[in-house]
Amino acid sequence: MEENKLEPIDKFREKLIEPACEDIRRILEITCYSSGPKNHGPNFIALSAILIGIETISQFTNKKEEKDLNSFKETASSKHKELNSNIKEFLLPRFMPEDSDGSRLAVTFIKNYFDDIFSQPVNGCDGCLADIVWKYRNPQIHGYYPFISKDLRGSVVWLYKEPRNRMGVKIEEVEREFDSYKNSLYGVEGEYFRLCPHILFVYFKFAIKRYLDDIKEKPESIGDNFMKNYKRLADQYYFRDETAQDVLENQGKSKCL
Repeated sequence: MEENKLEPIDKFREKLIEPACEDIRRILEITCYSSGPKNHGPNFIALSAILIGIETISQFTNKKEEKDLNSFKETASSKHKELNSNIKEFLLPRFMPEDSDGSRLAVTFIKNYFDDIFSQPVNGCDGCLADIVWKYRNPQIHGYYPFISKDLRGSVVWLYKEPRNRMGVKIEEVEREFDSYKNSLYGVEGEYFRLCPHILFVYFKFAIKRYLDDIKEKPESIGDNFMKNYKRLADQYYFRDETAQDVLENQGKSKCL
């Protein structure tokens, strides 16, 4: 990749990837500093943060043209205006046609950049592991567990270094000994599909590295598409060097998609 295109990647890493990963790490390590029967992990918050992180990074792989995205925004605003005020209170003006891949960006990112296991089918479930992981997204945000299939309910399993004492584990330790931890990513027990956020997060970190390598190594395809989305989302994620006044002026501005 050309020298002048490295700066956006650096800003992408510095202003979005690194802060997001640090926030997620802190959530996942919250049980590392005490022990005992009341040392519970925040299951909903932790998994939600990871899934939002995946969704956020996947936006930079969007292949839609600017005119199509603007059309989505206009349609969203139009549909939103037609709603009565009671419903508007609970809905954002966001719209994506059913035949588009917009809502599938995160799943596609998982299939492309996570380990091969995420593209493989799971016994007793519809779809591959990537599809099942994404089924947690909306339910976790709203504080309940999803139905993976008609007879299977999703749940979250918190990872402890010392399960008996409920002492948490550091992410760097999971990374260092990943070969021994990764087989605990998920499991089916009775009517529950159990997913571990700590291991999913490490897979996510590996996926980010693969994506960044792709941007540099495939400048005419992955790299150019990244730059298109980087420019489109620059204001939303404050990639541009802003003054304090710029930040104040941008606060409260609604940006869809």
